Amino acid sequence: MSLSGALESFPIVEVLKLVARSGKNGVLRVDAQGLEARLYLEHGQLTYGTTRRDEDFHSRLVEANMVDPRAWVEVERRERTVSDILKDGATREQLEDFMLDQVSDVIFRVLREASGRFAFSEDVSPRFDTGVVLDVEASIEEANSRLSRWKEIEEVIPGVAFHLTVNPEASGDGSVVATTDEWKVVCTMAGASSVEEVSRKQGWSEYRSAQLMADMVRKGLLVLADTRPSGRYSYGEQTAEPERGSFEVIGSKTQERHAEEPAEAEKAPSDEAEFAGSALTEISESDADRGVLQRRKGLGSIVRESERS
Repeated sequence: MSLSGALESFPIVEVLKLVARSGKNGVLRVDAQGLEARLYLEHGQLTYGTTRRDEDFHSRLVEANMVDPRAWVEVERRERTVSDILKDGATREQLEDFMLDQVSDVIFRVLREASGRFAFSEDVSPRFDTGVVLDVEASIEEANSRLSRWKEIEEVIPGVAFHLTVNPEASGDGSVVATTDEWKVVCTMAGASSVEEVSRKQGWSEYRSAQLMADMVRKGLLVLADTRPSGRYSYGEQTAEPERGSFEVIGSKTQERHAEEPAEAEKAPSDEAEFAGSALTEISESDADRGVLQRRKGLGSIVRESERS
């Protein structure tokens, strides 16, 4: 079964359901606006999904304190599954929740893309066997739910790269009541932390971290440490930082210049401005022996010299 097309013509949810009904094994790849997603199926059920490197999956499991890192080599060799190397205290149900969070997050990211390409390839297995299978319909339902709730999160946290900090006035005149996950966030934050950083340290998806931290802002436990921008920032996209100048030390003085302005030494000579991008360097044999580097000549100068000769 070979299946490919454009997201504009075939909604990814319908494609995923079609592949699931076929009961095939393989991978559904989606390329959209720099997003590279992979969803693996076995007999029509989801087993793994990612938008990142496979190594990141291993790191997230270890950081979540879910697997024994010493036994990971056996998973690499496909001698055991991820569910076979769970640490003491970690359960299969926790692993299934972890995988549902990750796979739903992949579908959620794809659903946010208006254009792109998809392709399904049969008999392609993921690098790591998780030992977990997930229902396609349940994963899609969770992804759609996240899609509808994300706008509410954006109203509180403009982007996943924005930093938040613990509200020093959270307790007021009384005690603070926090859930287990909220306490994990507080313990993870060293000064100011972003959704991305908390997600990485806890092994959660960025959506799960964003939803939890947005709730903590509403409860007054966290506050934004970064200035809210005037534009709109979306999930998984690079968020702009406040505009700052860059500093360079010249002698004993420190000068400030805007990041977009090149230093004088970096500017191309004015008479060769049109050829600055194609500048070449010529070194005579005698100078090369002495380790002398001549001034860089522009391509225009070299052409004019050859014409005169």
